[in-house]
Amino acid sequence: QVDPHADPEVIEVAFKRLALKHHPDRSKLPDAVQRMRELNEAKEVLSDPGRRAMYDRSIGIIHRIEAMRSDEV
Repeated sequence: QVDPHADPEVIEVAFKRLALKHHPDRSKLPDAVQRMRELNEAKEVLSDPGRRAMYDRSIGIIHRIEAMRSDEV
């Protein structure tokens, strides 16, 4: 739920907001545990520049820096 070019601070704020909403101690939804696992995994991927770049490429997002590098080759 964040822009593909979001800064780490924006990702952290979004994670905290969603974690408060979906944490099993606060949410009555039956899938709260699974949602929290997914949130944690997403945060790990988006917080690691290498993993984030691989994820972005897997869904068709190419960052300007990467596009410029491929043009130079």
